Amino acid sequence: MQYEQAVAHRLRDVTNWAITRTPQGSAGQPALTLRFKDDAQWVLSATPTAKHTYGGDGETMFLEIAPQTIQCADPVTSAQQCLSVRTVQYDASGIQQSRGEWQPFYGTIDGYQHNEGVRNIVRIKRYPLRDTSTSAARHAYVLDTIVESEAANSTQAPAVQPGTQNNAQPTTQSGTHWPMQQQPMQQPTQPGGPATPQSGVQPGTQPGATHGIQ
Repeated sequence: MQYEQAVAHRLRDVTNWAITRTPQGSAGQPALTLRFKDDAQWVLSATPTAKHTYGGDGETMFLEIAPQTIQCADPVTSAQQCLSVRTVQYDASGIQQSRGEWQPFYGTIDGYQHNEGVRNIVRIKRYPLRDTSTSAARHAYVLDTIVESEAANSTQAPAVQPGTQNNAQPTTQSGTHWPMQQQPMQQPTQPGGPATPQSGVQPGTQPGATHGIQ
């Protein structure tokens, strides 16, 4: 309150004002310039909201982010580290109902900075990208709030390998339930030939597709 009162008192000394465009970026965001009796100047620049930037309210999602990053499974980014995430579902009362399977997260969450060794559950907004011609990403993700944060003793994130399912019974590490990795199964031996391992491609996907959140 004291800060607001000081600003209101200072605004009495404004002698001139103008709305201009800031030089940062090609969009040129609007800025309000205030000049005072003592020749001081304030430049108040505008920052567009995610709703304005992406053209909608977005979809609210909850993600659990594992404490350790993993190697990306995408051939293009396989040399990089990705967040390991899974979706979390809550009912209308805020009671956790279910969790999805661990997946690599390609890209970034605007406003989120990951600290290695810390498990987080975050509420985010997901916005569809209007132009996907220059990027493989289909959505933009913006942090809304951190719902839960916990330092984990585990030194390894849940492994996510293409073609495997993480739906086995969980084990407990430091109070956090991690799914056990299940190895790909093999098809029965066909007459006249050796057994052919499954490709790990899920129904409805094309061979060679990369599983993860984009």
